[in-house]
Amino acid sequence: LKVNINTKTKGYDSIDVMELERIYLYQNSIQKGLGKQLMQFVISLAKEYDKKILVLKAMDSATQALQFYQKFGFKIAHAFRLPDTTFHLMKKEYRGMLVLELHL
Repeated sequence: LKVNINTKTKGYDSIDVMELERIYLYQNSIQKGLGKQLMQFVISLAKEYDKKILVLKAMDSATQALQFYQKFGFKIAHAFRLPDTTFHLMKKEYRGMLVLELHL
């Protein structure tokens, strides 16, 4: 789990935004409620810091993760592709990214 407290995000002042940069679980811990507890913790933390927006990025091919985020009310704000010059070793079908936002 990694969060960035003040994050520059398109259309918002960084003081209003917290980014959930990383949330990873071992495969064998999925569907046991740990992800839900972590997400609830992050949302509570954002509110404690008086943030208006919680933002995260996810691969557009990560359907299970996207469904998880949408259960918490995250909405797709915009999409982008990782650049070929930097990510040339990554398969093209995994370069699509989504930015999701939760208005608190």
